[in-house]
Amino acid sequence: VEALCGDKVDNDKAGKTDCADSDCAGKAGCICAKDFTAACGGSDSFNNSGGGSTKAVSAYTCADGSQGNETGPEYTYEYVAACDGAVTVTLTKTAQASGFLDLFVLDGAKVCGGSSCLQHALMTGTSAKMTFQAKKGSKYNIVVDGYNNFSGTYNIKFACACQPTTETKCA
Repeated sequence: VEALCGDKVDNDKAGKTDCADSDCAGKAGCICAKDFTAACGGSDSFNNSGGGSTKAVSAYTCADGSQGNETGPEYTYEYVAACDGAVTVTLTKTAQASGFLDLFVLDGAKVCGGSSCLQHALMTGTSAKMTFQAKKGSKYNIVVDGYNNFSGTYNIKFACACQPTTETKCA
């Protein structure tokens, strides 16, 4: 049994470390089970308390600042960059309930949790929007989390502005 879910060691010798090991599913800091694959131009309509959601992370330490009180359920989208360039994620709350859903992008190469946060966007009114720079082949976990124990329905859209990644040899 994987007992330590954040030490980057395969403690139970099962071939998977930390949150990648099913023994750690749903434990504190392990939110990045592949719930839904995000794609450029794609979208989804869901509820952050729906099937596959967890309630494992309540605070994020992001490169662009920290955010606490994310005590609601979180739902994770996996995005693997097909090219280098900007990825814009737009989240819109679809129900009129009072509360906020926030967006976080996590580095998919690190142990999944609030400490692997690269960037975040807080909901203002009924929407949150963020743009981050992706590198071809890199994995990112995009998390929709409920602020102050909120859960609700939403639409999420993924848009990409790819740049060519081929090199040109100049003479």
